[in-house]
Amino acid sequence: MTKNMKILLLLEQLRDFLRSKSYAACIIPQNDPHMSEYVADYYKIREFFSGFNGSAGTLVVGLDFAILWTDGRYFLQAESQLEGSGIELYKSGVENVPTLEEYLERKVGRNGMVVANSNVISANDWEKMSEKFNISHDDEWENIWENRPRLKKSKIWSLDWAENECPFLEKIDKIRKLMSAENVDYYLVSTLDEFSWLFNLRGNDIDYTPVVRGFAIIGLSNVMIFVDPESHIELNGVDIYPYNNVFEVLTSLNGRIWLDKERVNALLYNVCIDHFDVLMQESPIIVMKTVKSDKELAGFRRANINDGVVWVRLMMYVEESLQKGWNITELSVSEKMSKLKAEHEDFVCESFESIVAYGSNAAIVHYAATEDTNKEIFTKGFLLIDSGTHYKYGTTDITRTLVCGDLMTEEKVRFTQVLKGMIAVSVAQFEVGTTGAEIDELARQFLKKDGCDYRHGTGHGIGTVMCVHEDGVKFSPKFVKPIVAGSVCSDEPGYYKEGEYGIRIENVLVCEQITDKKLFFWPLTLVPIDLEAIELTLLTEVEKKWINNYHKNIKLILKDYLSDDEFLWLENKYYEI
Repeated sequence: MTKNMKILLLLEQLRDFLRSKSYAACIIPQNDPHMSEYVADYYKIREFFSGFNGSAGTLVVGLDFAILWTDGRYFLQAESQLEGSGIELYKSGVENVPTLEEYLERKVGRNGMVVANSNVISANDWEKMSEKFNISHDDEWENIWENRPRLKKSKIWSLDWAENECPFLEKIDKIRKLMSAENVDYYLVSTLDEFSWLFNLRGNDIDYTPVVRGFAIIGLSNVMIFVDPESHIELNGVDIYPYNNVFEVLTSLNGRIWLDKERVNALLYNVCIDHFDVLMQESPIIVMKTVKSDKELAGFRRANINDGVVWVRLMMYVEESLQKGWNITELSVSEKMSKLKAEHEDFVCESFESIVAYGSNAAIVHYAATEDTNKEIFTKGFLLIDSGTHYKYGTTDITRTLVCGDLMTEEKVRFTQVLKGMIAVSVAQFEVGTTGAEIDELARQFLKKDGCDYRHGTGHGIGTVMCVHEDGVKFSPKFVKPIVAGSVCSDEPGYYKEGEYGIRIENVLVCEQITDKKLFFWPLTLVPIDLEAIELTLLTEVEKKWINNYHKNIKLILKDYLSDDEFLWLENKYYEI
């Protein structure tokens, strides 16, 4: 039986369940109870029912329809993975494509009952859907998934350097001051990155994301956390309960509680509104963890030195392999990258599944090579590599597009336009209060002049040995919050020509203060940019100077970490333009 034949049968099983309960449709996101972007295998229920494994997207199955909504990062991937499944792709954000709420409002109306597991849908999204159609909680349909993976047994460890710099009790004191100012008795910590950051803990509950699965209730005089009972952790001044006891404890309390509706699931939210006076306000931890400390920034710099060395060695390997005619593939390059990283004594894990995409595969923004899609790499075109690492003290996220051989004029032009956009962000000096949307536009300007664009944000925040995608800062058209000093964000414009090639260049930047009113970015990434791909006639003198200074800085910093042969290669390969 083919994979998508199996999907067709699963959808019919789900429809049988819907008929038995008189439901009109079932909503299936790929979330966990903490609204995580990346989830444990146990929560990949949308992937189970659809075959689509992207990090963003929601499946809706009705009696006579099945539709998946996802964003521009995943259009090509979803089209491929949904083929033959009976599931229609709706491209979120594209003109004339209805939202999930709009579609179901028209399809089932107020009288048709829609079902979902409210434990994996945010309170905010649940409320929006409730305004449009009749939705109720039911998770019985999930029993269709036989042999469902079990949740990992938590392995929790303390981030000792973070605890020494800012003990968790100091962080809690800061939150309590904010709670007192808002006249609340409790604050509910629901997201895994907030929980892990607050208590200076890390874990292995989710692949690529070393966070701890847990909730916390911060009271004015007590702290309660809810974790895997087999984790065996001890924290001074903290009452520790089994993970599932959070509902029971919440029902035993009363007073006023602070919730962030974007970050708490609907099931928990409904418990809270039944037992508390609720303050619905953005989490105070977002800004606290977005602004990195001096120790955190030092860790980011150290991590990027480590990865700079890894990338030099990988690029040398790719170049030598192509020159000598050795057989290399997307998967073999990915394996080589993983091996080089793991050799470092401070390596924790990769921060996401590496993207190694050759030729047309690079046009799929979040491509992941498999045995079925694995391409051999030849002396022609581009190889796109996007990879990141968690070390004990910092996190990286780097993309480079490497020249494998002859390029078309168009490829060089698009590469240069992407590079110019990346540099425009890097050299920007901007007023305090400038938003992520305004920074985003800087990166797109050169492609847009040629009628081109890309369907993803230009940058995302990066957590400290935590979530590589942190939500406190972004460069995107919809992020209208100001960029703040001390934040760390990626800068990654791209261009993707379906069926032919893809380009992305990504540095990680730290936002720093020039004056009381002016900010600028400084690159943390220490990986050279392929000069062979640049159409030099399109660069300004300022841009050329930036590239030359960037490469000079890389050589200066990495010299003590590379062998003589490696440094000689770097010196010769990345000359002054």
